[in-house]
Amino acid sequence: MFTAMVLLFNTNSMSKEQIIGKITAIEESVAAKDWTKASEHMKNLHTLWQQKRIIGLIHDGAEEVEKIDITMSQIEVLIKYKNPRVVEPLGILKQQANSLTGRVFSGFRGV
Repeated sequence: MFTAMVLLFNTNSMSKEQIIGKITAIEESVAAKDWTKASEHMKNLHTLWQQKRIIGLIHDGAEEVEKIDITMSQIEVLIKYKNPRVVEPLGILKQQANSLTGRVFSGFRGV
């Protein structure tokens, strides 16, 4: 229980703006056809997500967490192959992250 409370407290540092900002940076790099930068931004987003995704699982967000994992994997492949169709899954990821961070990462709600 204590571990969950510590994790929840630490998650408050990951705001919705951080996640959305990283996705926006990927979108901007794709628009500029800077695939190297898009890949770097994606790695940064992936690292942040891996550090914090357990909180989504703790709060019964398993289905949403899995959807985000799948969408991120699709985006990674599309960036790797420099496919401009990555824009659509980036928009989907933004919506998914917005929904999840709105419910799960919006602050301490008691455990």
